[in-house]
Amino acid sequence: MWSMSVKDLTYVFIGKAARVFVFGLVSVMTPIYVATLGFSSFYVTLIIAAMVAGNV
Repeated sequence: MWSMSVKDLTYVFIGKAARVFVFGLVSVMTPIYVATLGFSSFYVTLIIAAMVAGNV
């Protein structure tokens, strides 16, 4: 069996929290950035749909 210490579990949870935080930040900032570039709401919606589909 594997024996994981509290220190190891802490690293796992910190890594997971960082990944979820960055993913959430990118999920919010990407559509804002694309809209700022001048793309229509249709294309912004397509990009959001592609991001969601890629994470299923």
